[in-house]
Amino acid sequence: PGKVQLGDPPGGPSTEDWVVLVENANVVRFGTGYPTRSGRIPGLLTEESPWIGTPAWDVEVVDADPGQVVFLGASLWTEAVPKPLGMGLASVLPLAPNAPWLQAAVADSSGTAEFAIPMTSDPTWNGVSLFLQSYIFDPATSGGWALSQGINGRLH
Repeated sequence: PGKVQLGDPPGGPSTEDWVVLVENANVVRFGTGYPTRSGRIPGLLTEESPWIGTPAWDVEVVDADPGQVVFLGASLWTEAVPKPLGMGLASVLPLAPNAPWLQAAVADSSGTAEFAIPMTSDPTWNGVSLFLQSYIFDPATSGGWALSQGINGRLH
């Protein structure tokens, strides 16, 4: 079906969540991001929802600056109150060492970093939500980090 930008809906920003239905599974965005030094807020892209029994859920972080270190965190829960990172920034996910899954990559020349989140084959995970957020180390920003919005992918 092509990649789905998990960000503002067609036509511009909205205060409403934008639900993307892909093969009867959902991916929902929430929260707000924080821009890189070039002023772009990192986005999360996926061609699919997380499916039980597949090897991985492929997710890309876009709009990083080339060469930046990009972290993608995944968790089974979000913070009731976003965790402060300093300078007014906050994370919606539990941060390392408490994050259940955290992976790093370097953004390529187009500002994209690719991640493959391992999926389970255990059917008891059906309907469980997996929350994602990306973090980009960027000492040139006032808070030292650029953040994407969070996304919630429900496993099917």
